[in-house]
Amino acid sequence: MASSNIDILISDLIKGADESRRSAAAWQLGELGEQSAIAALINAMNDPSLAVRREASMALGKIGRPAIDALIDSLQDRTGYKQRNAAESLGWIGDSRAVQPLIRLLHGEGWYVRREAVCALGRIQDPAAIEPVKIATADTDPRVRREAVWALSRIGDESCREILRAAQADTDEGVCRAASGALRKLDSRTKPPKATSPLPDAKIQAHAPTDLSQISTLITQLSSTNDAARVEAVAKLGQIGDPQSIDALVVAFRGADENVRQAIASALGEMRDRRATAALVLALQDESAQVRKRAAASLGEIGDIRAVDALIRTMGDWDREVKEYAAVSLGEIGDVKAIDPLITALHSTDPAVVRGARTGLASLEETLLFQMRSEDANERREAVRMLGRIGSDRSVPRLIEILGDRDVVARENAIDLLGTIKSPSAVVPLIQALSDKNAQIRLKVVRSLGKIGDSRSIDALKACLRDISPQVRDEASGTLKALMLMSTPADKTMDWLTDK
Repeated sequence: MASSNIDILISDLIKGADESRRSAAAWQLGELGEQSAIAALINAMNDPSLAVRREASMALGKIGRPAIDALIDSLQDRTGYKQRNAAESLGWIGDSRAVQPLIRLLHGEGWYVRREAVCALGRIQDPAAIEPVKIATADTDPRVRREAVWALSRIGDESCREILRAAQADTDEGVCRAASGALRKLDSRTKPPKATSPLPDAKIQAHAPTDLSQISTLITQLSSTNDAARVEAVAKLGQIGDPQSIDALVVAFRGADENVRQAIASALGEMRDRRATAALVLALQDESAQVRKRAAASLGEIGDIRAVDALIRTMGDWDREVKEYAAVSLGEIGDVKAIDPLITALHSTDPAVVRGARTGLASLEETLLFQMRSEDANERREAVRMLGRIGSDRSVPRLIEILGDRDVVARENAIDLLGTIKSPSAVVPLIQALSDKNAQIRLKVVRSLGKIGDSRSIDALKACLRDISPQVRDEASGTLKALMLMSTPADKTMDWLTDK
């Protein structure tokens, strides 16, 4: 393609007015393997749009080895977006130079950063990652533990057996299932995996399995008239995890028995490959609820934003478990578009649906809380705004930190949200925020203290009656009247109001 067209694509990526234009530009640059776009794509991994960030990540993975140094540098970015997406790209490229930087991410704050790092280590398949990944199987977050077990299924050796057996008793169903699959794969190995050399191809590739003939035999077995044999072949292909078998699995899905379709939906999720997304989205319409459930779960494991709209529609499925799995997967993908449907699901009369919605919202909340650490003020503002829609008190500690943010709008949003949540733990920090030099901030603090209605704020609000801003003084007066009526006997309140 002419350099002028490349320049146009890079300009669209950087300056495109809408996310669809920026996303399309990232995709095209990745398809072209355009090395001159690496810097722009790295910056696009911090785009406000999740779709653009994911496309930029995939594009860098397609560009391959020339992008490795820039991606490793991005692992140090503290916003969380670049860390997550850079880890994903490095996993697809498969160069062992990324192993140690990825291992360091396993101790990071955001669960989704740790999950992407351990998943990338599984894709790279370097034995140097075995011990750190073993430790990750004890992570506090089940999504990270699940990926750690999956990674061990790819790189683990005999030393992992006891840890995998213990993981079979995990409180999370996904971890248990992954552990069982990893143990079966460990049993089938004749020798431990070798370290993977850097990929020579600039395009995204998966690592070649140790026995290509085995995959060929299993793909042939997918055409068997014996359903049990087909299920066995599907399970083994899922355990091997080689993307070369994706197309064969998709073809085998059509017209297969319910048990075979269910096995294929699970295997495609186990591969963690976005090339399976379209087939799994179609599987959400399968006549079997069990197949739809497995397809929904697998889409969450893959984490492709292209599945969000289909999963939101699946929240209207007639089967309660399908809806529950769709809700959980929406949270794992992390698109804020899912917030409103999940909030609606909280009002369901079905406890399974409510449970899934709570899990999904908790995942989204974790993502937004980490976004609040972004160096970009617009991202911090957006995170606070979205947290306000969720309305959970789990965000209070981070919102209190935002009270000292250098960005005025971020502080205002945090103050408003603390007033909405009405957590008593916010009272003292809000009182301290009354010393803010910005009168609009002080006004919002007074309003939030009034919403919380805690008597500890009365003395501070009395001091606000002498504020240089008339709006702050008026708001403080009205708030004090309301607080005094709530916290003191009627006769003393009347005396106080008369004095004023």
